[in-house]
Amino acid sequence: MQPETYVILLVTLGTRDEAERMGEGLVDAGLAARGSVIPTIHSFYREDGRLFAHRDYSAWQSGGGASFHPRAPQLRGAAHSHARNRGVRLPSRVPLGVFPTPLDPLPNLSRHLGREVLAKRDDLTGLALGGNKIRKLEMLMAVAQQEGADVVLTSGAAQSNHCRSTAAAARRLGMDVVLLLFEDRHTDVQGNLLLDHLLGAEVRLQPRAEWPPAQSRLDNAAADLRKVGRKPYVVPYGGSGPLGAAAYAWGYLELLDQLRGRAPGCVVCVTSSGGMHAGLVAGAVARGRPAPVVGVSVADPATDCEARVLKLAVEAAGLIEAPPAETADAKVLDGWQGDGYGVPSAAGREAIELVARLEGIFLDPVYTGKAMAALLASAAELPEPIVFVHSGGAPALFAYAQELVRH
Repeated sequence: MQPETYVILLVTLGTRDEAERMGEGLVDAGLAARGSVIPTIHSFYREDGRLFAHRDYSAWQSGGGASFHPRAPQLRGAAHSHARNRGVRLPSRVPLGVFPTPLDPLPNLSRHLGREVLAKRDDLTGLALGGNKIRKLEMLMAVAQQEGADVVLTSGAAQSNHCRSTAAAARRLGMDVVLLLFEDRHTDVQGNLLLDHLLGAEVRLQPRAEWPPAQSRLDNAAADLRKVGRKPYVVPYGGSGPLGAAAYAWGYLELLDQLRGRAPGCVVCVTSSGGMHAGLVAGAVARGRPAPVVGVSVADPATDCEARVLKLAVEAAGLIEAPPAETADAKVLDGWQGDGYGVPSAAGREAIELVARLEGIFLDPVYTGKAMAALLASAAELPEPIVFVHSGGAPALFAYAQELVRH
């Protein structure tokens, strides 16, 4: 006679990662056998005036273990982390944001273009008005905690989304933060810079002539802090080292899981410091290249971006134990930089207005507006569905008000 088998369906009101950690705790405490805990989250969605559960775990098949069949609203359903990470070793994370982020259809924009366009909403990562940097910071700040850091340093432009996000992550984890911000035309205390001050960051303005930021400047500032007994952790510019890039390998796997077996035609993203683009490439290569990742440069020449993205993608692949990317994997569209980094372009402004008026979604003038402008112009040649990675940046809209509003 076979012993009875018990399965624990662990339901929480938190995130899936929190549910999984609770399940691991039950196993570690000896209260449950490994494989017997099925973590899920208790959430609902409304459609046509009716309320539905996000997931319906409807089937149990004995003999081979559990086989659950999720039912979720198209595209917005929670991604199953075990499925998306299979065969890929992701670095440790500290919970900061809300993941998985939604994958939303853009029906009005799709009708406008005659092409199917979806948005991976990494503008909705939760912490401090969200954005793609929160995904990176979950991995970067895990290292800061492991090293016992009590202060975090990073650098960027005066309206840096990355610096605002890093300041918020540091505060959430009980750390101080020092920001080396480079002066430009938007140094009024508005937008991201206002949020930096509200977060209590120590803002050190740097001369515009010394842009772009050099890692040595951060390293020197960290050395000065060590001399007075502090334990600094330096986050690279844009969070775009190999570890930050690995976070977007996770993002690519999450995206594939949300598509439920349907391959994207292509993935379109911003390319600047290169970490997000590189991680998406690393994730695509790890899964056998189901769809190309196309970046849009917002500042540097495409050839410079491609070299940077390829280097980071190869380094990220080493972290996640995946095959390395090749030159052809790092594709960047040129000609959308306008007058350079941080300067809104006419095409970018038109893209911001179009998406706001068709979908009620805000893009920003530095990054996503320019990337969307490239998508709009190239849509006829891009394979469907076109997945646009919305990396956030809405706080900068307020700092750029005079350049965005038509009189």
